[in-house]
Amino acid sequence: MTSVIFTLTGLNGEVIPYTQFKVEAAAPDGVYDPEYVVPSPVTFTTDGLGQATVTLAATSAPYFIARRTGSVDDCIAYKFFVPASPSPVAANLLYVDL
Repeated sequence: MTSVIFTLTGLNGEVIPYTQFKVEAAAPDGVYDPEYVVPSPVTFTTDGLGQATVTLAATSAPYFIARRTGSVDDCIAYKFFVPASPSPVAANLLYVDL
């Protein structure tokens, strides 16, 4: 497992505080494989500085992030990979609410 420190900022550099996001994994290459266990989704809320630390499984498959609005996941075009790392990994993401 790898700790990922997410920092979310807007276009003019303002932080995105107290906002809930969901990180979800996909199957490798987007192709279903019955022998591959897809990691469970993780929901987190940014703090007053727009940051959150999340522990994710290091896989060769991509993760995606979406903003949580009530019971709906808003689509965000972030696709990222989590490497195996003994120390926390920083993920600085630009967030634009369209």
